[in-house]
Amino acid sequence: MNFEDPHPSFERPPVTEVVASVAFERNNLTTGHLGKFWSECLSADLPDLEEQPPYQPPLESQTRPAPMSFQFELTEAARSTRLWAKSEDGSRLVQMQPDWFAVNWRSAPGADGPYPRWPSIESMFLEHFTSLETFSEAGGFGSIVPRQCEVTYVNEIHAGGEDLHGVLAGIGSSPPGLGPAETMHLGATYPLSDSTGRWRGRLHVTAQPGVRRPDRVAVIVLNLTARLSPLSQGQAPTLEALRLAHVWVVNAFALMTTTHMHEEWGRTA
Repeated sequence: MNFEDPHPSFERPPVTEVVASVAFERNNLTTGHLGKFWSECLSADLPDLEEQPPYQPPLESQTRPAPMSFQFELTEAARSTRLWAKSEDGSRLVQMQPDWFAVNWRSAPGADGPYPRWPSIESMFLEHFTSLETFSEAGGFGSIVPRQCEVTYVNEIHAGGEDLHGVLAGIGSSPPGLGPAETMHLGATYPLSDSTGRWRGRLHVTAQPGVRRPDRVAVIVLNLTARLSPLSQGQAPTLEALRLAHVWVVNAFALMTTTHMHEEWGRTA
């Protein structure tokens, strides 16, 4: 599938987390260097620092889909840790390791305001990733060479007792004789091409029942992840890939959800 702007918009989207990330070739950056980068460039805005298990970015190839879900390196052979730099309210997060960088917005208890919209997240990504590129080159650690960009939207949909049939468009009914399913899970992968028909990557979609924290309300968790590689090196191709991934995710979200839910979310475009 391929999409072009404009893309749909909702007044009250059910999004609870957005991740914009880039996997890049390893250079001479180490976790220690990234700690110094946090101290010099991020700590004033993102003062809380944590260590997490390393993340193994799933890389797409045209011949074989990458896994849908995150993969974490838990073996003793893991070469480095992943650093989390968080805002005081926990809503903004930068993740970094020597071959991967991400910014997150997350719905967090006590955080100010609703989902800040994609331009704000893109601006945060561009500011901090540019700082990392400058830090790496100025420190003699090498250039940052992107391999793949990824955008993920996590949606927690309070469907008022509806199952997947009431939330997702085109979900088939149960076979005759079985009756309605008690629970249902969805997993799908779609190839993505640009306006010229050139293969660019994949969209991964999962949907399953869940429980919203902290109020324990039953929800349907709908995750959409688009992964694609920049067409060349440099900041402009990286930003183009992220923007295209975002367009694919939000268009697919609108196509996959029902008009009834669009009314609940206040669709405006």
